[in-house]
Amino acid sequence: MLTDVFGRHPELVTPAFCATFVSLLGVFNLGGRIGYSSLSDIAASRAGTAFHGRKLTFAALFGATPPLYLACVWSIHQVAAGADPSLPLTIFCISIFGIFSTFGGTTATRPAFVADTFGTANVGVLTARQLSVVMPASFAGPKLASMLREKGVNQGIRDLTALVDDSVFASTFGASKDELEVMIAGKSISISRLLEVAPPGTADPTLLVYDQALYIMAALQCTAFAGNLLLQPLPAHKHS
Repeated sequence: MLTDVFGRHPELVTPAFCATFVSLLGVFNLGGRIGYSSLSDIAASRAGTAFHGRKLTFAALFGATPPLYLACVWSIHQVAAGADPSLPLTIFCISIFGIFSTFGGTTATRPAFVADTFGTANVGVLTARQLSVVMPASFAGPKLASMLREKGVNQGIRDLTALVDDSVFASTFGASKDELEVMIAGKSISISRLLEVAPPGTADPTLLVYDQALYIMAALQCTAFAGNLLLQPLPAHKHS
């Protein structure tokens, strides 16, 4: 995403910048594990009950991410509109780092939240059972994002094809527009090649292919936030 959106500004997104960006993802993930787990302990000691302290922490975790995803969308659209990329790049990086910190925070804080919700007798088993959901989600999330990106790219190809003259399209790709879907499936046509023959001033749709994925991720976090608000602790006499 970083290179797709900001890679056309090599004066900002240098190889060193990209390497530092990737390294900082791990730093913020670790920072989230330490920071949010510490915040959770503080909230648990001051919120009246440990459960409500953990619940407040997860409310912060789930509540922070939708604005961060939307900030990524804003940054991308600013670049697409031709704005100076410095501020959008800064906002984008801060947002991604914030999102990765919440990933670490949920991982580190989950066992304590499980213990305060269901009791400590079976916390190991219950936490392990949660991993049966977390592990498939860690695979499905990137897969969904990749699928939505490809869908956006294909739609961008269709939109650009509609703008290209039929004869120019045929001479460039050696096929008519009627064969477009076959060409998309065979990866024999791309946005970059279409932009070369599109009318001058045609906007590059590559910048917007992540919109749907980011909106869906924000919506999923809103769902998690609502689910967290509905969560209630298991009565103490049922803990064992």
